[in-house]
Amino acid sequence: MALCDIREVHIETFLNGPLTGLSTWRSKYFALYRFFEYWQAREKISGFVMPGARGGGRTTFLPYIYSRAELRRLIREIPNTQKGCSVDVDTFRTTLFFLYGTGAFVSEVLRLRCKDVNLKSKQVTLYSEKFALGRMLPIGDDLCKILRLYSKRHNSGSDPNGFFLRTCGGKRIESSILSARFRKIRIACGVSRSGGSRLQPRLHDLRHTFAVHRLTTWLKHGANMHQMIPILSAYLGQVGLASAERYLQLTPERFRTQLKLLSPRNGKRRWRDDPILMRFLDQL
Repeated sequence: MALCDIREVHIETFLNGPLTGLSTWRSKYFALYRFFEYWQAREKISGFVMPGARGGGRTTFLPYIYSRAELRRLIREIPNTQKGCSVDVDTFRTTLFFLYGTGAFVSEVLRLRCKDVNLKSKQVTLYSEKFALGRMLPIGDDLCKILRLYSKRHNSGSDPNGFFLRTCGGKRIESSILSARFRKIRIACGVSRSGGSRLQPRLHDLRHTFAVHRLTTWLKHGANMHQMIPILSAYLGQVGLASAERYLQLTPERFRTQLKLLSPRNGKRRWRDDPILMRFLDQL
């Protein structure tokens, strides 16, 4: 059946199969949604034919956005929590810098091989289950310098097929070990939020933090978000723009216009004159 022949009735028949609970329905729905989003982005279809999403069961989860002060605390705490670990201090620190500096998935970083890192051209190639052919990303000067120093110290270029970030034994780092160590560092730094263990900050949230901090910087410099959001979406390896646009909801910098409107105009203290507020905004 051609894409243009798929009608809403066909989709509803597929979604509303026998014994289909809400969780299964939503999984099928959003898989189809991403499918149509993919082809719409390539101008193969002119619009979505999806029925309305079912109500109920909507998640209220929000990713945790680390402040720059929290990131500095996490980095400083690494030497105190890595004793006896199969991942040395330098490797763990470099991994965190890579995650924050690229917004990559943890799985992409752990798959990274030496041949995928081109420090001369300041590019890395990431591979994941989503992108079999990989995606090539430019990296900034600061991250490039960190990776160059790490490569020299660990002789990462000796085997092109070897893992760039690896355990003390030269093997691939296990995601479970990385997450457990990060959790230990986070607790030691007191970085947490209310809502129970399920809502605590994760290693994966460095990806969301990268996106929000990038948007914040662009907004500070007056960049055109209509141009920059598609760039951010492509850099993050997202098919459509919806995911990148959602990061705007987590970007406090977008509220500066509203804060200006709240400022008194004649001789009274302005919000910019409040040092505590300004430190808070600058750390977000």
